Amino acid sequence: ALNNLGNVYYVQGRTDEAVSCYKRAIELNPDNPGACSNLGDALRKLGRPDEAVCCYQNAIAANPNSPDVYVKLGNTFADKGDHEDAVLSYKNAIALKPDYPDAHNNLGNILKQQGHIEAAILCYRNALDLKPDYKDALNNLGNALNCRGKIDEAISCYRKALHIDAEYLEAYNNMGNALNKQ
Repeated sequence: ALNNLGNVYYVQGRTDEAVSCYKRAIELNPDNPGACSNLGDALRKLGRPDEAVCCYQNAIAANPNSPDVYVKLGNTFADKGDHEDAVLSYKNAIALKPDYPDAHNNLGNILKQQGHIEAAILCYRNALDLKPDYKDALNNLGNALNCRGKIDEAISCYRKALHIDAEYLEAYNNMGNALNKQ
């Protein structure tokens, strides 16, 4: 009940109150992976990534088979600039759920930041094989291809992303930058 009340507060933007509910739910049942994960979400939203990491790790300890929590943990590590742990978290999510497009996309983002462009391209393509209308993966693939000088392919990705969402400003901006390189 406290976890659900925390969810209501969280959706309403009352994050501090949500945190209190989640903490109380965990006090009553320390092995509640949902409350641990939700507390991590709330703490991350409040700009407390170190505490969020601990919560996600507790959620994983209580339920090690949750790819969603591994992705949340990876996202938090990415926020902190801890790329190695982010990569490991995303790979754990993919090991549990190979057909998880967000995990492939997010892994690609970290690999691209690390300069592993070809590996990032493969991740984005994997995400798109799983979810062909994934506009963010199309945009990210376009950016990675652009880094490799494959301007026409990059522009094609941006156009596909814009076909999915005609108001996707980031794809417009990236396409404009790519067109300027031609």
